[in-house]
Amino acid sequence: MLEEEIHIREFKLSDLSQLIKIERECFKDPYDRFTFFILHELYPRGFLVAELNGRVIGYVSLLKFRKKASIISMAVLKEFRRKGIGEKMLTQAIEKVKGKVKEISLEVRVSNYPAINLYKKMGFKEIKVIKSYYLDGEDALKMKVSFEKNK
Repeated sequence: MLEEEIHIREFKLSDLSQLIKIERECFKDPYDRFTFFILHELYPRGFLVAELNGRVIGYVSLLKFRKKASIISMAVLKEFRRKGIGEKMLTQAIEKVKGKVKEISLEVRVSNYPAINLYKKMGFKEIKVIKSYYLDGEDALKMKVSFEKNK
């Protein structure tokens, strides 16, 4: 099974060129090398990659700010989508901050139904629509998952 072969680990700077390829395939307005470098510097524990046989096929970047965290970006190469990789990465990213934050938020294109469905499956709730959030004018859906304090 593919999922068992997937290894989720923290991003290394040597992964950068592979991430740039993923960005260009997956996004209309891809991040550049400097942005990935900064995301890694700000919170390396929350920057994870999915690796298959030494090849990076996806990533998730999460930043933590005091008691809140935000998913900055997440992508999986098209040929590996719908195989549980995004869910596996997101689960591990959430585990990195669970117990340390009260909530995790994110923005996603309103047209990105597969991602929205994944986030809902992971417990994220729709908060609001942000008009013209993206450079091409598309709206974003703000989503959030909150963690109740145990005990």
